[in-house]
Amino acid sequence: MLDKNSLIEQIDAVLPQTQCGQCGFDGCKPYATAIVEGHADIDQCPPGGDAGVAQIAAILNIAPKPLNTTYGHPKPPAIAV
Repeated sequence: MLDKNSLIEQIDAVLPQTQCGQCGFDGCKPYATAIVEGHADIDQCPPGGDAGVAQIAAILNIAPKPLNTTYGHPKPPAIAV
């Protein structure tokens, strides 16, 4: 198993980096840290959607679960013009 800091970095790398706070944390890295430290679940990132949850589950070698829509609903990708 990877060390704590490596896990945090890997999870942070798959999060969408919107820094939206919908997960209940101040940004993606604090959320990644909370997941690794057992203070947050893997299903709290609406911008990451079910695909993001699945990627985090794979990193942690645990079963994926559906996105917890209490934190919001995923939106389709958008491009700024």
